[in-house]
Amino acid sequence: MYIYLKLLFILLITSLQVVNSELLKNPHCAVSKKLDEQCGGYCYGIVKPLLQYAASIRSKENQFSELIDKIQNLKATIKMLKSQIELSNKHTNNCLTNNELKDSNEVLVDKIQYMIFAKNNNEAQLNTELRNRDSEILELKARDIANSAKIKELEKSLLEQNTKIIENLDSSCIGKLTNIYDIKVPGTSFFAVPCDSSLAGSGWMVVQRRQDGTENFNRTWEDYRLGFGNLHAEFFIGLEKLYLLTQSQPHELYIYLKDFNNQVRYARYSKFLIGREEENFKLKSLGKYSGNADDGMAGHINMEFSTPDKDHDTGSQHCAQEYKSGWWFHKCYTSNLNGEYRTTRLDQLYGIDWFKWHKESLKFVQMMIRPTNKKA
Repeated sequence: MYIYLKLLFILLITSLQVVNSELLKNPHCAVSKKLDEQCGGYCYGIVKPLLQYAASIRSKENQFSELIDKIQNLKATIKMLKSQIELSNKHTNNCLTNNELKDSNEVLVDKIQYMIFAKNNNEAQLNTELRNRDSEILELKARDIANSAKIKELEKSLLEQNTKIIENLDSSCIGKLTNIYDIKVPGTSFFAVPCDSSLAGSGWMVVQRRQDGTENFNRTWEDYRLGFGNLHAEFFIGLEKLYLLTQSQPHELYIYLKDFNNQVRYARYSKFLIGREEENFKLKSLGKYSGNADDGMAGHINMEFSTPDKDHDTGSQHCAQEYKSGWWFHKCYTSNLNGEYRTTRLDQLYGIDWFKWHKESLKFVQMMIRPTNKKA
């Protein structure tokens, strides 16, 4: 059926093309009439409606094409609008995101600005405190500079005082009990001495002791220079040590005396000093006397020390050899605390003597020295 219609449609088109050709050649009604007559009633009666239908179809086709174009245009417009909508939506989403980011950034900016403000405020406070501290430091420095000389002078004075205190403690019996201690003075190494705090107060150093005759005092110059005996009993400290001690700082001398009746006397001298060996350990100073035994040492001042083997006495008599001891003899003596120890009353003359008290030899004698610049 479809093929038949298609063939008929082609035939009609061909016929229409012939008629149209003739019409184009002779566009007069007479020609049309003539054609009608040639085709005959039957042929023309069928073909003519078909031609009209074909024309109508062609018109519809044109309309359809126009609609198709419109539809295509609409589709293109819709597509374009969709693209615009998507772009708009995307832009909108981006805008929302940017707004959110903007809000977040604004919060961060506020926080950062607050932190910067706090930091600046803290720095300002710190700078103020630092300036205040700088002012205080400058003021203190100014005071230090103004008082530096006084401070140095005080430090020097304190150092000297501390040095003296330490020297006193190390070179004397100051602060020590009755016992044997090691001491040191300039020019010597440490050496042992007996300290006594029982007979005349504390801080005294024993330099000579006589108590029972167990030690021989008829000794040479060298023995008296170096010292001899037992520190716990009878002994002599030695002239060299005695010189260094009295030379290092001012000393006083205390002499404790006891006879065989157990009567006690003492003699005290405020400034005791002897010379060096080149001066034969001369008795250079005694100072002021005090006590109750009378002054038995005054006659020996400025006398050089003599021993049985070295006589430095100014008289013609060899006193040290005659009285078997070492002492500061002067024609011979008013006192001789290093004489022979005598125990019987009939044999007490010219023994351990202190003639200013009495003529009998003594039972106990102890010579002690102590620094005068720091008494205990």
